[in-house]
Amino acid sequence: MRQHLTPILAVLAAAALLGACSDDGADDQVATAGGDATESAAESTAASDDAQALAFAECMRENGIDMPDPTAGLEGLLEAATASSSGHTDAELTAAISACESELPAFDEVEGVDVDEEALLAHTECLREQGLDISDDLEDTAQYEEMDPELLDAAFAACEHLLNGTGG
Repeated sequence: MRQHLTPILAVLAAAALLGACSDDGADDQVATAGGDATESAAESTAASDDAQALAFAECMRENGIDMPDPTAGLEGLLEAATASSSGHTDAELTAAISACESELPAFDEVEGVDVDEEALLAHTECLREQGLDISDDLEDTAQYEEMDPELLDAAFAACEHLLNGTGG
């Protein structure tokens, strides 16, 4: 049975993309008299992202998706999200993600995660071709809430092959 991964992968890839593209000043070097402030800030950010990932998983459970607590880092969140997709429709996953996206961490450290913005945009265009009225705003998962669940599932299934790592 094919798992419904596309909504989760799209949102998590968008989070990785946004984290990779944002500049919060964490790379700015500041001389200190007793340590590496940049390393300490990176560790603090990673811990904060991991805590936020746990809050995201809890929110997903509160919204009907049996998502396990993720292990550390973006990879841990991707593994937990993938494990949670079985037994749910794209519409159910998308509704839960939309309700929980404020808890989704940005993950400033996205090394080893290949995010293809062009593939995400091609996927969005494909969804439009399938009859969905959606924008290119990768953060706006709320736009899926009012859509016909059957049309949503069919469109995601038809376009799944455009996202890397979906096995499509």
